[in-house]
Amino acid sequence: MSILERFFDSVNSLGPFEEKCHVAVALSGGSDSLALTILLSEWVKQKGYSLTALLVNHNLRKEAGDEIICTTRILDQKGINYELLNIDSNKIGKSNIQENARFYRYSELTKYCRLNNIIHLFTGHTCNDQIENFFIRLTRGTSLNGLSGIKKISVNQNVRILRPLLGFYKEDLQKFLSSQNLNWVEDPSNKNTDFTRVKARELINSKEFLALSNQKDQKILFNRIRNVVDEISLANKENEDSLLCFMTKNVTFYPEGYCKLYIDDFHLQKKDIILRTIAQIVRTVGNQDNTHPARLAALENLYMEILKKEPFKKTLGHCIINYNGKNDFITFLPEKMEFSCAENDAGDLLINKKYRLFGYQKPQIKKFISNKHTMGHLPYEIRQQLFTFEALTGKKVISFLDNEHYNNVRLEFFPQAGLAENYFDN
Repeated sequence: MSILERFFDSVNSLGPFEEKCHVAVALSGGSDSLALTILLSEWVKQKGYSLTALLVNHNLRKEAGDEIICTTRILDQKGINYELLNIDSNKIGKSNIQENARFYRYSELTKYCRLNNIIHLFTGHTCNDQIENFFIRLTRGTSLNGLSGIKKISVNQNVRILRPLLGFYKEDLQKFLSSQNLNWVEDPSNKNTDFTRVKARELINSKEFLALSNQKDQKILFNRIRNVVDEISLANKENEDSLLCFMTKNVTFYPEGYCKLYIDDFHLQKKDIILRTIAQIVRTVGNQDNTHPARLAALENLYMEILKKEPFKKTLGHCIINYNGKNDFITFLPEKMEFSCAENDAGDLLINKKYRLFGYQKPQIKKFISNKHTMGHLPYEIRQQLFTFEALTGKKVISFLDNEHYNNVRLEFFPQAGLAENYFDN
């Protein structure tokens, strides 16, 4: 079977796709994403769909501009539509560069998709990436969920992220590009051993690693590892139903942005389910723009503290976690944030990055003021953070907590981080 036939089978399994579908592909110019883009261009021709390649410039390297020009020449040659997205390098900062770059890259990619009514975004993750990811998580100490690997389908900001190349090796994709007389870009950061992923890549491609397995053929070894990841993924799926049932019964989110976790059933549930539940709550309530899932070690420490049934107050992932030793629940509260007010790309006004004000008109809003109401039924930390706003028309002050409406203006808890897809960062 040719690589094109294999690809068609793989991508078709990721459907369904709507009629006259418009899909996007994240294109860096590297061999994986370039091969994906060329293969997708053949697939959309067969299906009668349309394709847009999205190139992201992080503005971290001077060479990036020239690399983009080389890549767009290929796209022009192949008649593939493309868009260039730019990221302010100041947002990425000087530390955690790869993680921050990934966050802002996906933010721009999904924003473009939403604004252009694109449901499906393809990325070029390969079998090599799956194996690297497995070993990185294994060495950090992880759970069943952490070892279950990169998913073929996930959802980010209501956009389906599709990865049809997880069954393909980088070597085969590069051979395909060479057969098409196409050159790809080599990002120098892929050889920078300051990055954990590069260290993992060098390890699994080393002669010593191959010798350890008593194998001369790297693909045989990689296939064995891939089979292990697939088995773990199947086992992990069985836990998903248990997680959903446990959270439905024992977790309550409140519109003011805090959460209660009921602990009476802890002794009846597997530790892994409880840890994943806590991680989900922390990421949602903590609600930072670039929130990474909580470390497994920190979650286990909190779990052991809960089992003692003694009063405690801890912070984790920008959450304040309280237990008074008497109630049947633990309270998760957001840490106090500096007041902020900004629009997202959908035109909603976000207050403190976690409350969405919609149905408003800009001239209506005069100012925002601290909330002076005493709402006895709410935790003190929540009362400190809530606010009211004053509307120009009628000079009427409306409080979110008073549940009043003014010209169809409403406020609701709207976590930026959303519900975590990966529960642990291991």
